[in-house]
Amino acid sequence: MSKIAEMEAKREELRLKAVALIEKAQAEGHFLSEDEENQLKTYEDEMKKWDETINHARNFLGNEGEKPKNTLEPIRHDPAKDNPMDGEKRFKSFGEQMLAVYRAACPSGSVDPRFTTRAASGLSESVPSDGGF
Repeated sequence: MSKIAEMEAKREELRLKAVALIEKAQAEGHFLSEDEENQLKTYEDEMKKWDETINHARNFLGNEGEKPKNTLEPIRHDPAKDNPMDGEKRFKSFGEQMLAVYRAACPSGSVDPRFTTRAASGLSESVPSDGGF
């Protein structure tokens, strides 16, 4: 286990302790007592220190071959492959399509050009086998 992963595990352990403290008070049907609030603040402070330590470790030690958990790589679109007859226009998998939908829904995200609709030309409107009427 890498050093950064060990630090993240210790931070997660503190988070779980804080959640357990809150759930215990909720199950007993009362607000947090002063002692419980102090304990919760202690957990929060320790978690902040672990966050800082983890960030410093990532900056100085690197990611040790690990990829950050919630980092999404952008889907790159090549205009040279924009030929509608080309099979490259489609998504490779359903998962790739869902990631593109998620990125488009983010506030700073951009819409993948594969989602844009193109107007029908109407050239095969009278040919029934082409879906015309």
